[in-house]
Amino acid sequence: MHRLDAHQPLTSSRLALTPGNSISQVFYSHRDSLDTVSICLRNPDRVLLPLTFSLVDSHGTTLRTLPFSSGNIDNQDCTKFQFDPILSSAKASFTATISVAPVDPKAFPIPPNIYAESHEGTLHFKTFYYQSGSDVAKESFNQLFPRFGQDWGFTFIWTICVGYLLYRLWKLARK
Repeated sequence: MHRLDAHQPLTSSRLALTPGNSISQVFYSHRDSLDTVSICLRNPDRVLLPLTFSLVDSHGTTLRTLPFSSGNIDNQDCTKFQFDPILSSAKASFTATISVAPVDPKAFPIPPNIYAESHEGTLHFKTFYYQSGSDVAKESFNQLFPRFGQDWGFTFIWTICVGYLLYRLWKLARK
């Protein structure tokens, strides 16, 4: 299962992706097994350009590189870059970079309209980590009771629903 680790949802400006240039975002991974970075890219004119996603650790080591085409940019959702999990990613910083290959200026006399959504220089992005189904179930169960005291409204409604369900089951068993 791919679980959300970090999300920066704000969008107030556009960062142009032009041939021969790149945009980057530094982020912190809270969990091990980082396996997806989603960046909100847009390509309204559906221009086809070769692009590259790369993920670099805080020591400057390139961990993952994914070539892709700007034709794969989804204008309705963020573009997801999924890769083999980085097992020891917890409490580490990474830099995600989108690079546009240089192109012949004659092929694009007007710069292509490809951009990344951003807010005050920070890209609109999400990061995800992989967690097995059994680990999700264990974590959910272990966090269930501590969370009850944190949200009294939920606790009240949950208790009524479970109580009603148990009452209905008890009535059915008595028939």
